[in-house]
Amino acid sequence: MLISKRERRPEYASGQAEMYKFIKDNLRYPTDGSCVVGNVYVNFCVEADGSITNIKVLKGLCKSCDAEAIRVISIMPKWLPSLEYGTKKPVKGYVTIPWYAH
Repeated sequence: MLISKRERRPEYASGQAEMYKFIKDNLRYPTDGSCVVGNVYVNFCVEADGSITNIKVLKGLCKSCDAEAIRVISIMPKWLPSLEYGTKKPVKGYVTIPWYAH
């Protein structure tokens, strides 16, 4: 559900820089040689309790990279949920996961 009037958008609790550090620290590069350099675009729902559900790859690189992107998003700590008029609401979130040559 997209909210048009928000008091706060959903956000990673310790900020965007820490979110990308979490991704970098937890991302496991597949060893099957199938991955290329690029980005995996992922969307998901940040629920009212801050949990992440309904993780989907919008634009991927390869099956291994896409599966790993979903795994990393699924193990993230809870986010700060969106607030609309003081009420926590579920909304869609988006993350771009960069893949570099290894």
